[in-house]
Amino acid sequence: MKQLFALLLVLLVFSCSPEQNVAEEIKLVAQREYLQTFDWSVYYFKRGNQKLNPKEVKFDLIGNVEHQVSDTALWIMPLDTSHILIELGEVSEKRTYGLRAVANHLIDSSWYHVPLGEMPTPLDKNSFKAWVNFSQFRILGQQVPEFRHYDYLTLDTITSDIFRGKTTLLNFWYRGCMPCMAEMPALKKLKEEWAHNEEVQFISVCLDSIYIQHDSVFVQSDRIHSTKPIPDYHVETGFRHIGGGSSIADSFMVRAYPTNLIIDQNGVAKKVMVGANPDNSNDHLAKNLSMEIKRIQEGKKLNQEISVNNITIVD
Repeated sequence: MKQLFALLLVLLVFSCSPEQNVAEEIKLVAQREYLQTFDWSVYYFKRGNQKLNPKEVKFDLIGNVEHQVSDTALWIMPLDTSHILIELGEVSEKRTYGLRAVANHLIDSSWYHVPLGEMPTPLDKNSFKAWVNFSQFRILGQQVPEFRHYDYLTLDTITSDIFRGKTTLLNFWYRGCMPCMAEMPALKKLKEEWAHNEEVQFISVCLDSIYIQHDSVFVQSDRIHSTKPIPDYHVETGFRHIGGGSSIADSFMVRAYPTNLIIDQNGVAKKVMVGANPDNSNDHLAKNLSMEIKRIQEGKKLNQEISVNNITIVD
């Protein structure tokens, strides 16, 4: 019965080729029967009876999904109920797993109407976990909120109309957030990748005050609470920067930093990525964001022609 349930809810695609012997030895193993929207599922890779380190497996995730990798497991959080593709191996020996997320029964539709700063009650332990995830990603698939913000750098009033007509990467961060600082080199590379496309714009909202000096952007250090002089932080991402953006962050219900959103030309949030790794290059983050930008630009959708096969489930 469990195998039948898994067969119906988890989809698997095999790209078959005689030269795929190496990739075909690797299996994707799930520790849950299905994926739930706004919830983490745990997977790992096996070759025969041996577990593999996911960091050493060549794979790509395609779709609106968050993921984390440890030495033993691949953690996946789907952000909608469309298909998620996991491609294993090199081009010549690629195998593709297709997963479809199902709606999370713990999420109540009324949660979309809970005012900022409030929490639905009552919540049991599992519902509370679902709410924490939901509150970070609730804007996904929604029209961006209306807001007005005076930009003291340009002396302009910024509204949500700024997102109309262009694909936008919107970045939220603040001085003192180590993951925020760690992702900036990757974001700079991402901006450079799309620099010649006038249909894509990059906007950074900093909670702190910023200023421009010799065409460079600086974030002012906290001189009030510091006992020692701290140099102002030089920002090098190439984004358009908006300082003192706490009110914008509140409008978007941002509660964790950094948060990166991809917004399409109609002002709809298409991707939300929360957090960054202070200990690595964060190239995976930039890659996922770039893939979503490309998908919007090309109007591509994931292949719906996915045949049904089983996937290994671990008790």
